[in-house]
Amino acid sequence: MKLVLLIVWGALVLMVLAATAPALIRARRHARLIAGWVPVQAVVTGATSRLYGSSARITQRRWTASYSYRTVPGGPVHTGVSDALTRRRPVEGSLLEVRVDPADPRRSSHTPEHSVLGLGCATAVLLGVLTAAYWVISALPID
Repeated sequence: MKLVLLIVWGALVLMVLAATAPALIRARRHARLIAGWVPVQAVVTGATSRLYGSSARITQRRWTASYSYRTVPGGPVHTGVSDALTRRRPVEGSLLEVRVDPADPRRSSHTPEHSVLGLGCATAVLLGVLTAAYWVISALPID
């Protein structure tokens, strides 16, 4: 019986890793890519909303910001769309810090640090719960 519980536990561990590892790898790869990019202040020019949920009763609206920026004062205006989803509608005219590729100023990225941090924390919590479950299974007085 304990063997069956440990096999189920192992399957859960594999599912958690399979679900979170690709997102963590993408986030780290993106962070390394934009690490050398130049930070620039951008102005929010608009917002787009999306509905998330599995039914009509449980839907949540998430917003992404559209922004414009200049790499040099008086230079050409470039535009971009934020990678971050927010619960509140972004206020037009507010400032965002975006990172701009110095080799191609048309490429920019607005990915807040807290979105990557939240993903890492969620993974750590899930693995902590699974570790506690392993200890409980190991301590059960069954064979």
